[in-house]
Amino acid sequence: MCICSTGCFGAQWGLHMLCIMVIKYIMEQPKNQRIALLLAEDEVKAVDEWRFANKIASRNEAIRQLVALGLKSAGKEKGADG
Repeated sequence: MCICSTGCFGAQWGLHMLCIMVIKYIMEQPKNQRIALLLAEDEVKAVDEWRFANKIASRNEAIRQLVALGLKSAGKEKGADG
């Protein structure tokens, strides 16, 4: 099973190692840009549930990984369309 859990189709598409490399790259990058983010209560609950299900140490790291997964997914969709 991929470390990206349900957000990743790596095992299905043979891209499991790519997912690991993307998450590792993100985790190793310096975190020096601060972004203020307001979320609804249900969005925070969803982030926390995903965080705990994936054994991620902090809410900040969970949000970083979710952003990376979303950007990766958006890139695949854009590439498929043209």
